[in-house]
Parts: sequence; structure tokens; C-alpha cells
Amino acid sequence: MKTKSAFSFKSLVSLMSFLSFASFTLATERQIITAPITVEVGDTLRITSGQELLFIGYTGITVMGRLEAIGTKQQPIIFASVNDTNGTASPFDWNGIEITGTGTAELAYSLITNATSGITAENAHSLTLTECIFKENGQWHLSIAGEPQVIPGGQPYSHKPVPLIIPTATELATPESIHIATVVNKPERDNRRTWFWGLSGAGAVTAIGGGISLYQAHRTAQEYNAYLPSNSKFDAATPEERQKHYDKLRLNHNTAQIIGWSLIGIATADFLYLTFVF
Repeated sequence: MKTKSAFSFKSLVSLMSFLSFASFTLATERQIITAPITVEVGDTLRITSGQELLFIGYTGITVMGRLEAIGTKQQPIIFASVNDTNGTASPFDWNGIEITGTGTAELAYSLITNATSGITAENAHSLTLTECIFKENGQWHLSIAGEPQVIPGGQPYSHKPVPLIIPTATELATPESIHIATVVNKPERDNRRTWFWGLSGAGAVTAIGGGISLYQAHRTAQEYNAYLPSNSKFDAATPEERQKHYDKLRLNHNTAQIIGWSLIGIATADFLYLTFVF
């Protein structure tokens, strides 16, 4: 890897457009940034403590490689607007710092101010911040994985990246380990799935049973209403037999209705449980 440190910042920006897998270090105290900076994949841009980068409008830093801006409490690094030199700086003066794709950035004791969006990181494991301060930025001070973070302006803020969980060589070589690492709580999920389909099936069968019982109650009521004079069975029966038959039809009708509506109620409770509780 090549290291360049004896060029002006403008020369460095030009070189970074043509060279790959290079490392650049900024050492001049104040830099006026007049064009967008892109840190390509494989490149590293290092900004040493005490540096002040002042950006004109529509410029900023896009990191696809690596950005290192490590200041100290005594000599912080400042990312600000060029208008800061005449006291007219305001939010939205420059674009900000964006970390995209596989890019990474580490900033310590740095001030990011007057940008449209202070720092934007596409994923949670690409950014490390130590005692950095955000002030008067437009849309947000810091956004990680599409979520703007709540950061009190002017207060030191630190952020540790979310670690990536990568299988070890042993896990990759052992199928059993891969199974354990990649399928988390599979027995629990399978058990819930079994219960879900079991309860769904039981609810469906219960609802069907309730419907059949209510249909039987309806048919019994029809038979009861049709058991009148001029009905062959009615005419052939004695008064005692007719009364017994009426009583039997009433009992069958009431029993079928009770069973039917009970089963429908159970099926409804099953459906509500699966929908809102399970």
C-alpha cells in the first residue's frame, strides 16, 4: 500500500480519482474543500488531529473505502462550512459525510456542523464515533441504517458499531455447527407452527359441527310445524302418540340448537385467539 503525505489537499483529491488501494494523510491545518470527495473501495483517507475542513456548497465526503479522522480533546478535527470563516455559516451549507456499501469510518473528537445531514451510515457496523460533537445540521446529525439517531446538539457523543456475526472456520467446516448457528429456535418455531395448524383445524371442524347441528335443529323445526292434521303420521297416531312425538321433536330441536350454537361459539373463540393472541 502506498502512502502520500507531501501533496496539497487539492492534489490529493485529484490523485484519489486515479489511484486505487492507496492511503492518504491530511496534515495541513485548514483545507477549503471545493469539490466532492470520494474515498474509493480500497483507499483510506486519514485526517490528523487539529485539522479543519471547510466545505463549500454541494460538497462533502462519500466513503466507500475507509475514513479515519482521529482528533484529540486538545486538538479536535472540524468538519464545517466555508462560511464559518465570515460568521455566516448555517445548516444545509454542505452535504455532510456519507458511508456507503462496504465503507467504514472512525472519528474521534471531531465536530460536524452546518451540514445538510451530518453523518449518514448505510449499516450499523460501519461507523465508530468517540466523543464527537454535532451542531446545527439540517436534516439530522446522525443516521444509521436509515434511522436518524437522537443526539443532543453540542454534547459529546460516542457510538460503537454493531458487530457482524460471522461463522468461524470450525463452524464452516462442521455442518452441525452451521445448523446450530443459522437455524435459531427452529424447534420453538416448529412447535408454534404445529399448534397453530392444530388449533386452526380444530376450529374449522368445530365450526362445521356447529353448522350441522343448527341445520338439524332447523329440519326438526320444519318437521314439528308440519306435524298437523292431514299429515299421514299425525292422522295415524293416537293422541298420546302425537304428544310424545311433539315432545320428542321439541327436545331434539332444543338440543341441536344448544349444541350448534355452543360449537359456533367455541370456533369463534378459537379464531379470535389465533388472530389476536397466538
